Amino acid sequence: MPPTALYCEGNQNSFDRQILEKITETLPNPIQLIPIKGKYAALKAIETLESAATFDKSIFFRDRDFDQDLRSAPADALFQKSENKLTICYSYRTTIENYLLHPELFFEYLQTKNIAAKYKIRHSEDTKQLFIRAAQEIADYQAVRYALGKTGANTEFRTTWTSGSGKLPSSLLAADCLREGADMALSAEHFQQEYAAFKGVFTADFFENMQFLAWFQGKDFTTKLAQNLRKLHRSPLSMEGYYKFALRRFDYTKFPDLVELRGLLAL
Repeated sequence: MPPTALYCEGNQNSFDRQILEKITETLPNPIQLIPIKGKYAALKAIETLESAATFDKSIFFRDRDFDQDLRSAPADALFQKSENKLTICYSYRTTIENYLLHPELFFEYLQTKNIAAKYKIRHSEDTKQLFIRAAQEIADYQAVRYALGKTGANTEFRTTWTSGSGKLPSSLLAADCLREGADMALSAEHFQQEYAAFKGVFTADFFENMQFLAWFQGKDFTTKLAQNLRKLHRSPLSMEGYYKFALRRFDYTKFPDLVELRGLLAL
């Protein structure tokens, strides 16, 4: 039986490949997992690989980022679209890192490293409040990024004026983020409308129910979280160390969209 090709972002050592490996490792049918680095040149790279191989079917699993809108989407569902014989699946959570983020797991990590007390963290509710605070502080920036993703920017693929995700702007104030976004937008008026609409999603319940773990860009969030922890204690926290810890405990069955992806691969 020809294998199913499962393309993903990153390289052999990326979180993308490691998470997808956990989803596919017990499938009875053969799966060839193929990292292809960045997603923007992905379709061309996949076309080249497809021309030289025979696969039963081909699926590309990629970060949703700011390309798909959750406002009218079924909760936790896998986004799918077809490009010729290729099925493109977008994660429900914004990036692959988002699947590793959970306040209770983060608290467990701090305890394991014997550093919870250093950050004045006594239980998982403290980490939940740290998560919420970090999310609230980047909310305007995330709304601007979503608005740019929805309306288009005058530079292809850009939803930020920084050097990329995880590189937060010098100011996260609404007025400053709006000014930068409007300067990039194809239509400042349309951009402002979409910004207001997305900000309307980010209510008190949105934060209390931790919906930002699906909505907000994972690298942006963890950068702000690490910055806030450093204010509590000068020594920096390695988020890479946390991610490795979370990977060892990762359970894809907790995420309906990943269960749905596994079902597609099993067909």
